[in-house]
Amino acid sequence: MIESIKINEGTPAAQAEKGWFKYGKFYPYQDTTLKAIGYGHNFTSGEAYQFVNGITPAEAETLLVNDLKVHVYHAKQLAKQYSLRIPPDVQRVIVEMVYQMGYGGAQGFKKFFRALKEGNYRKAIFEMENSSWYKQTKGRVKKHIAVLAKYQ
Repeated sequence: MIESIKINEGTPAAQAEKGWFKYGKFYPYQDTTLKAIGYGHNFTSGEAYQFVNGITPAEAETLLVNDLKVHVYHAKQLAKQYSLRIPPDVQRVIVEMVYQMGYGGAQGFKKFFRALKEGNYRKAIFEMENSSWYKQTKGRVKKHIAVLAKYQ
């Protein structure tokens, strides 16, 4: 899962093309609503001073691992809330969903989670495809859809 998130959030090579990775370090960039660094670590203006001089790939991975712990917890909360009984690879889709859009953003996918609860993967895919999430990050969401499609 860590490698998948690194690819989806931007490898050093991908971020170098945008000017966010240079001289062996990641530098802050504007994400959808917050500033971010490394593999999608969102930070507040109060934290900004920590990242002015950039961070190494090892430091970025540490942030990723720590962030992932929080997002796994939130994904489990969603699974519990909807009484989900889903395969491990679908659980990983939910973790990556929460990682990308945050717990609050993922909570907005009520129809998606209800469809998973019912085992209706076709409807869950429909909900994914008809979201602004899909429109904004189509390639990434298509990978998640491919996982769900195995269970239709």
